[in-house]
Amino acid sequence: MRRCCLLAVLAASSPLVCAQTTGEEGVRLDEDKKLILSRELKMPPSPTAGSRKKTMPPPLAQANVRIAPQALAPMQTAQVLTDPPPEVLVLAVSINGIERDDTIEALQFANNDLAVSRQDLAAWNMSASSAHEAVINGVNYIRLNDLPFLKWQVDTRTQTLVIVARADAFSAHKVALTGDATPAVTESPPGGFFNYDMQADHANGSTRYSGFYALSVFGKWGTGSQSALYRGNAIGGADSNVRLDTTWTIDIPERRQSIWLGDAISQSGTLGRSVRFGGVRWGTNFGLTPGFSTLALPVIRGEAALPSTLDLYINNNYGSQANVPAGPFDLANVPLVTGKGEIRMAVRDVLGREQIITQPYYASQSLLKPGLRDFSLEAGRIREDYGFLSNRYGRTFAAGTERLGISPTFTRELRGEVLASQQMLALGGTWLLGTAGTLSLQGAGSRSDAGNGWSSGFSFERQASDFSGNLSTRYASREFAQLGEIEGRTTRMTTALGVGMPFMGGGLGASYAQQTTWQDQDNRIATVSYSRSIGARTYYSLVATRQMGDSRGTSIAFTLIHALGLRDSVSMIHSKQDEQSFTALQLQRNVPTGPGYGYQISAEEGSARRYNALGTFNNAYSRLTAGVAGAEGMSSAYRLGAAGSVAFLGGGVYPTRQIDDSFAVVKVGDYPGVSVLRDNQKVATTGRNGYAFVTGLRGYQRNRVSVDQADLPFDAEIDNLEINVTPAMRSGIAIDFPVRRMYSAVARMTYRDGTNLPPGTLMIMTGIENEVVVGFDGKVFISSADKRVTLSAFGRRACTLGVELKDAPETVADLGTLICQEN
Repeated sequence: MRRCCLLAVLAASSPLVCAQTTGEEGVRLDEDKKLILSRELKMPPSPTAGSRKKTMPPPLAQANVRIAPQALAPMQTAQVLTDPPPEVLVLAVSINGIERDDTIEALQFANNDLAVSRQDLAAWNMSASSAHEAVINGVNYIRLNDLPFLKWQVDTRTQTLVIVARADAFSAHKVALTGDATPAVTESPPGGFFNYDMQADHANGSTRYSGFYALSVFGKWGTGSQSALYRGNAIGGADSNVRLDTTWTIDIPERRQSIWLGDAISQSGTLGRSVRFGGVRWGTNFGLTPGFSTLALPVIRGEAALPSTLDLYINNNYGSQANVPAGPFDLANVPLVTGKGEIRMAVRDVLGREQIITQPYYASQSLLKPGLRDFSLEAGRIREDYGFLSNRYGRTFAAGTERLGISPTFTRELRGEVLASQQMLALGGTWLLGTAGTLSLQGAGSRSDAGNGWSSGFSFERQASDFSGNLSTRYASREFAQLGEIEGRTTRMTTALGVGMPFMGGGLGASYAQQTTWQDQDNRIATVSYSRSIGARTYYSLVATRQMGDSRGTSIAFTLIHALGLRDSVSMIHSKQDEQSFTALQLQRNVPTGPGYGYQISAEEGSARRYNALGTFNNAYSRLTAGVAGAEGMSSAYRLGAAGSVAFLGGGVYPTRQIDDSFAVVKVGDYPGVSVLRDNQKVATTGRNGYAFVTGLRGYQRNRVSVDQADLPFDAEIDNLEINVTPAMRSGIAIDFPVRRMYSAVARMTYRDGTNLPPGTLMIMTGIENEVVVGFDGKVFISSADKRVTLSAFGRRACTLGVELKDAPETVADLGTLICQEN
């Protein structure tokens, strides 16, 4: 087959002769219709003196050029193209007034058109996916005139390519305001802690003891816990010692999942009821990544023509700040408040220009982000008489719940339950209705010994600063059966309604709830409330409640609270229910989180006059309480209590206040009296062996633990004053600050003949390779963790000497004159 060979570079080319060929050289049209051309180009002129080129470009002796088919007009006969080859320019670059630090190699054609490489465009964060391009010496070039989103010119005086580009010229970026990944978890050595809360009550001549205690152990294989309740003089057939929960938990933070073995609580979602059981549960645990948001967040977009700083405001409250590059951007992981709100972004570029972007939104906990799955699978036996008997388990069951975000506006939910005598399957969904709120629908069917049953319901919820409300109702047939139903009390219909709004400087709310059963039980309650703050220290509320149905009654309660300081307050409560009234006055001081004390003193007037006083004292090792209560015409009752914890880790035992989260054993060498800080707050001081016990660490979050350098002695050297740790939940870790005791001294170095070593002489500490530089008059400063060191000087008069350093706390020892023995 005869083929015609064409030669071109972009739209301009050098002299060309069309010839017939069947060989591999010249021009060929391949099967995918790409025109591949080759030609001889002359060497481009050398860069001018004003050029900023750092290195010469490669010779363009052989240039292979590929052009998309649509860039070439059909040719039936040979043509001669006479334009000269392009010139290579080495240029600085300025984009939207910002000069870049790098230079580029651009091709300038006879018509003054300019082409730059696709790699340079990518470095500028510009996209040119639809532009025609040519490949020269393996480099893809694109003409700037083919890019409609920018204007350009070459400043010949400064050899600078000046570009003015629209914001949409740049590629879109995703900017995450908060991280959703869990930092690497700090490994926990084997350890544990024992929490206790004991109480003694004395009244009417007798004393009763009670207490709660829990043992927790942890290690790299997970955490285990055992809790129990003690009741002295237990009545009603209940055990005196009641085992509550025994559970082993395995967390998988990278998958946001956990496995619970032993006693657990089922996760029922909105379609079922939770039950306590003994068995196994596997499911998602978003608490393992506290910074992760499950919300189906709106798409928040903006654009900037220059690199800018973004300030984010949620409902006019400052939220966070981020740096955004030039171009369109999408915000991710925005820390939104649930309900209806408004996002306002102030985007300020490097030239000081500012633009304001506002966007309304609605966020709900009922909606999951698209593709996010929340599930729970459970199997075991249902726990019965929890809190009264230790080991009573009933029916065997298996259940599963799944919620899946289908889109930003819809989340689907499934639940299934299987028991020997009954089965249930439910389906539900939640839809976002713009900024009006969310609508949920659900339906379920069951089969049991009572027959086939069904249930259906809906709910609507709206949260907003101007008006909030919710309405939900659910109906179930007589035969409908599911886990968690109270025996002999089958729910027929439940309805709940609530509204809230700002009113006269405060908040006005109203609610109504009703529950009926197939056993003709009817309970209804309606409530109206109003609350308001007066100034910065006073708050009052008024609540009216009406009970209807099987139980009837009306009550009104008025509460007034006045803050006397940061921790002190006085309050008054007056209520009236039917024909009875009640009034109470209370003086309170809140207990601090650290060592300190607090109290509550109250007097009541109602059916009888009563008084109560309770004091609490926190020390470093426990929380102690003492109280007294009495009533008119009755003897007083007394109470004593103690609560705390004992932790054990790394062979040490540490008494402390109750542990509700994670903790650390911190070692700062063997130095006592060193302050240990958690997130810049002092929380502990090292003891005489250099250890400190730190509580309050947040599980699966980064915690900053540091020491105060001012508390370290002069002869202590520490590599790092701050260590970031991420403990597992309710676990302990060991933190060792690398502190060394340093021996420091000054000395005068001389040769045997009494002359000083010359200034600037370099001396090496043998073994540790530390350098010592001789100063004027032969003076040197020596610092080492070793008490005995050997110094060697090299050069024309090489010499060596051994030095015995002395203990000199809080100062530098003076060793006098030392003789360096010449080699």
